[in-house]
Amino acid sequence: MRPAVLVAAAGLFCGTPAFATLDTGKTLWDSCNDPDTSKQSYCLGYVAGVSDVLVGMHIICIGGHVSVRQIADVVIQYLREHPGRRDMDADDLTATALALAFPCK
Repeated sequence: MRPAVLVAAAGLFCGTPAFATLDTGKTLWDSCNDPDTSKQSYCLGYVAGVSDVLVGMHIICIGGHVSVRQIADVVIQYLREHPGRRDMDADDLTATALALAFPCK
């Protein structure tokens, strides 16, 4: 993946108020791993929203056969593998995880 694309993806949501409620990767991690189904649903919706924006901007390319749960699993795996980054913005972490997993060729 080209570094410029990752930087663009990571900086996409800095001023976007729609994603401001979920401020850190830790908050996202906690939501995605909470046994409360409403918090898990919030996680799925959040990740789906970020991925839709990235697809619309042609930053990532996700095939039609990929479910929202699979997309969220990519983000959760990224957060699991990079616990030291969870204090970063949730939108930047989500964008980075998805850009690495679903690059446009």
